[in-house]
Amino acid sequence: MPLEDSRVEREPLVSGHCVVVMPPNHHLARKRAVSVRDLAGERMVQISQDNMHRELIARAFSSAGVKYLGSIDTPTGISACQFVANWLGLISR
Repeated sequence: MPLEDSRVEREPLVSGHCVVVMPPNHHLARKRAVSVRDLAGERMVQISQDNMHRELIARAFSSAGVKYLGSIDTPTGISACQFVANWLGLISR
């Protein structure tokens, strides 16, 4: 989670891309790139509340004006992938 304190200077050390995990026959699976707006209305499998990626994804949805629809909370990536395989939601990470 980014530090918000005017007394501290900060600069990014690394950056990366997010991925969306979905079943291979999902209607978005053929797209080369998926935007947050593409995910509007999709149920999302959420990784535990203490995970910093969860907060970053929620911010991205909010910034795009897209409602984040969490369907299941899970503490592990393995269980999240099982939920996706059973069409219970998508993972954005």
